[in-house]
Amino acid sequence: FTNIPVKPNHRTNIYGALLTNNIGFDVEIDNRFDNEDDMTNVTVFSAQDLQAALDAAPENATTVITLGANIEANVTDIQKLGRKVVIEGNGNKYNGTIKVHSNSEHYTDAALTIKNLNFETSTASVNFIEALENGSERYSCNITVENCTFTATGAAVNTAVGVQIKASKNAKVIGCTATNMHSLIQAQSCDESVLVQGSTVTGKNGVAFKQVKNAVVEGNTITATGYGIRFDGNIDNYGITVKENTVTAAQPFIVRKMTGKDNTIALEGENTLTVSAASISTEAPAYQIVITNGSDDEAYVKPTGTYTLTGAEGYTIFPAAFPVATWDEFTAALAAGEDWIKLTADISTSANCTLTKDLKLELNGKAFAIDNATACLYIGDKNNTTKPNVTINGGNLNCMVYGLSGNVTIKDVVFGGTISYVSAYQGVVSTKHANLLMENCKMTNVKKSGSTKPRSICTEGRSSGYLILRDCNFKNSNLDRPYINPLNGNTTLELINCALFSMASNIDLGASYSWTNMNLTGCSGGFTFTISRASTSLTDEEMAVYKAIKKNNSGSMRFIFSDGEKNNL
Repeated sequence: FTNIPVKPNHRTNIYGALLTNNIGFDVEIDNRFDNEDDMTNVTVFSAQDLQAALDAAPENATTVITLGANIEANVTDIQKLGRKVVIEGNGNKYNGTIKVHSNSEHYTDAALTIKNLNFETSTASVNFIEALENGSERYSCNITVENCTFTATGAAVNTAVGVQIKASKNAKVIGCTATNMHSLIQAQSCDESVLVQGSTVTGKNGVAFKQVKNAVVEGNTITATGYGIRFDGNIDNYGITVKENTVTAAQPFIVRKMTGKDNTIALEGENTLTVSAASISTEAPAYQIVITNGSDDEAYVKPTGTYTLTGAEGYTIFPAAFPVATWDEFTAALAAGEDWIKLTADISTSANCTLTKDLKLELNGKAFAIDNATACLYIGDKNNTTKPNVTINGGNLNCMVYGLSGNVTIKDVVFGGTISYVSAYQGVVSTKHANLLMENCKMTNVKKSGSTKPRSICTEGRSSGYLILRDCNFKNSNLDRPYINPLNGNTTLELINCALFSMASNIDLGASYSWTNMNLTGCSGGFTFTISRASTSLTDEEMAVYKAIKKNNSGSMRFIFSDGEKNNL
């Protein structure tokens, strides 16, 4: 070896070789790690020396280990406090397993990066990179695998796995290629993020996440005979983001075991999900996205968990919304227990309609109408005994909606039809015990019956839960101002980017209400606050909210405290 640079006060170690420099004298290579502080750059030529370099890598330092030859064996990296190791493959081949663990310690500042290494084997069921929970051998952190290849031949085809991790924090697989593998990555029980980005996979399966809190699959190309992207939904509040991938597989994207609550499934950017031709049956739909209570190798079953699916418009999905084209079909679907219904035509009735079970109603650009100025779509019950989760989105609601109990979400809806003033506590949208979220809704098309204007929004008293109104337009000369009355305790109130009628909205704040649960930003049209407290009782935090409301909204703002109107505190 010649012309190997050595930085001042820095030692480059090359194991198992004799170095002759270009000025004519021999240097005997140190085969021992006799000074850990100097061990920042190491070149190795065998598995034995790679293991020795890993063992000697010090705490609170970064060690770069460069492979100078192909290696065939298993090695183990035991993470330590602040210890960062980089294995630079330098384009060499590796046949074996690199195991990672930290003796049951979560060293969040430890890290292992493996890059530019070509993994290849003909041995069945090999995990090339493995961080599994086996007794004390667990809890790895910050594993990054970058620009590596994983190739299976012989008995390893469709059985070898590139990266197999469990109970690991913040793992990343970036710019890798997997060929003839079982899968590029299998991640399990990871309560932080796992990222797979910019990789190419051809083989049996693509990538899998079992009980991973935040899985991100971005910019990958996956061609698989089985599943492309698989995620388990049996843990509450976990989620996956699928962004700008091209996937061709029997199951391009499957979320299985969907029994958890409030999972998030987000498709972002342009994802191309193609069901492989060989797997398409003439007897069943070719689903691009599957959300099932079962597994990927079982018959699909409707999920029992709750989840939010976004960005999936235009894909073929299981479970599919139940299509209805008439009011009789709608009521029959409800009676049959369907919890996801899509309109394929405008439907209408002249009587009240009450929903007491969970329902996702896709208006699908159609109109849901109650052709009776005083009739209403009721959700839940006035005694607050049923608490359905009801979502209505994407079309026209030509009726009043009264959320008596449960959780009501209304998105991308235009309200219309003719309605009548019923009472001071009922408007186009009203709530009693129910929580309410409205986003991107308009009331510009509502007509009134009679001389008294109905309110646009009307809420009855509450001391908990939420009232969230975002990007809504309530401006309509046929309607009176929103009436939010009264709020106490810890109720969350949000009015974000809403257009109100020229008359100020009426917001009644009880004596116990905590202003820190209120967020009013970007609204126009004005507000009138009636506050059952003296102005002098506002805390510093509440005073900051008062000033933010004054600053971040336009139109008239009146604050009427028990000690008088105070608009310039």
